[in-house]
This record gives sequence, C-alpha cells and structure tokens, in this order.
Amino acid sequence: AVRRPSMSSNSDRASAVRPTWSYLSFGTYIGAQGLVAATVAGSIEVYATASSLTFGSYWYALSKSTTSLSDGLKQTFASEEFASPIVNLSVARIAGEQRIVVALQDGTLIQYDAASKQIREIASSPCGNGHDGLRAFATGDLNRDGADECISICVDDMLFVHGPAYATWSLASVGGTAIALGQMDNDTAIEIVTNAGKVIDSAARKPQWS
Repeated sequence: AVRRPSMSSNSDRASAVRPTWSYLSFGTYIGAQGLVAATVAGSIEVYATASSLTFGSYWYALSKSTTSLSDGLKQTFASEEFASPIVNLSVARIAGEQRIVVALQDGTLIQYDAASKQIREIASSPCGNGHDGLRAFATGDLNRDGADECISICVDDMLFVHGPAYATWSLASVGGTAIALGQMDNDTAIEIVTNAGKVIDSAARKPQWS
C-alpha cells in the first residue's frame, strides 16, 4: 500500500472515507520541481514531484522493488494533492532530522520526516507575507553548523535567507527562478547564485558579482 497523509481537519477526517490502500499516478512533468535521491535508514529513496491532469501538484517516494535495479522502482509513499503548485522539493537537515521540504507557490513550506514521511511542520516562507508568493527555493548549510538554511526568492524578486536557528536576512532585486549554492571563489563563504545572474556572498550578505 502507498501511504498518504491527510492535511484536513479532525472533523473532516472523521466524516471522510479513507482508502486502506492506494496508488497514485506517476503524473506529468515528473521531477520538474524536484527529483532527489537520498539515503534513508541505509536504503536509497527517490523523491519526485509531479502534476495531475487537473493540474494539482503532489510528490511521491520510490524505492527499489528488490535488490536488482532492473526490477524497477515501487511507489512507497504519495502526498496529498496541493492547491498551490510545488516550486521545489529538497532534502535538508533540520532540527537534527533528515527532512523532505516541499515549497509551494503561495509560500507554504511543508516539512516531512524522511524516514516516516510524517509531517513535522507546516510554516510560511517570508515570501508568503506581502511578497506575492514564492518563485524559487533551495536549502543548504550556509554557516556550516550542521543544519540547513532555507533560501527563498519571492515573486517581487526579493531574496530571503532564513531558518529555525538562523537570523533572517534579505536582499531586494535579486530575482530568478532557480538557485544554486556552492563555493565559487577562494573565500570561506558559500555563494548563492540565481539564474537571473546574481552571485551573492552568504557571509557578507550582498552581491559580489553579476
């Protein structure tokens, strides 16, 4: 059976008829907003985003059906369909756990425990508060403390860097629909790069190249 969570209220759950098993269509635009492989409890899992024919967005987990890759992958978990499109799915280290972070266009950030697939937290990106929503999202350990930060680009081109134990900072007029992180010069800071052409030093918290 493919496990699926419910994000409805307790009263909704009480009156709804839930299937004892289900299998979700692999959908369209598979992996367009996230296709990630991760090792969980010693096993490799693949997390893929997708859309349905009605343009709802969701994600699912795949694992090897046997010890042979030639036997293909089986679907072991499927999320609910979200009313807002998925912008990005990533795997991050948060609060000492390996988590799957699903970022929605309306700014909602849903964190799942990677092992159990249970929802750990539903929060809002700063882009969901007066910045017209989320356009790009990524996670990475910018300060090398073992916990990942969240990097959000809003529809109004504002960049926010934020995390549970990280002081939020922002830059205006950054833009972009995709984010990459890495060491791109000979200093100690990780750079944040967007496909709008900005290279931002995460320690100095300002653009260092366009």
